[in-house]
Amino acid sequence: MARSQFKGRQFTLYLPTSKYLEIWQSRAKVAHCSLNHYIFETVESAGEQQAEPKAGTDELNKLRAENQQLKAELERLRAWQASIFKAGEAKDTFRPIPLKEAVISKMRAGGFWNTARINREFNLYIQTGYNMGKILDELADLGLIKETARGWTWIK
Repeated sequence: MARSQFKGRQFTLYLPTSKYLEIWQSRAKVAHCSLNHYIFETVESAGEQQAEPKAGTDELNKLRAENQQLKAELERLRAWQASIFKAGEAKDTFRPIPLKEAVISKMRAGGFWNTARINREFNLYIQTGYNMGKILDELADLGLIKETARGWTWIK
C-alpha cells in the first residue's frame, strides 16, 4: 500500500506475463534508475512522440489540399489542350509539324529572322518548352542558316 503522501497518485499495473517485469527491470538497471522512474519516463516520452504527428498532420493536410488543386489544374489544362486539338482537326487547319521542319520551311521562304519574329512565329512551340536557340545552333552547324546583324537568314 502506498504511503499517505502518494495517495491519489498511485497506479497499479498488471503485466501480461512476468517476463515483461524482468525486461523492464533490466532496462531500468541499464538506465541507472528505479523501475517507477523508468516506467514514468517511458510513458512520458511516448506521450511526447504522439504530440508530434498532430503537427505533421496539419502540414500533411495542407499538402494533400495543394495536391488536389494541382490535379484539378492539370485536368483543366488537359481538357483545354484536347479542345484545341479537336477544334484544329474539325477545321482541318491544325496539323502539328515538328518544330525543326517548321523552322526550316519558314526560314527557306526568305527574309531575316530576328528574335521578335522568331518569338511571334513559333510562340506555341516556345511556350511548350522547345529550345529555339538549340535548334538555330544546330541549323547553323549544318550550314543551312547564318546569323547576321539583322538576324538569322537562310543560306541559298
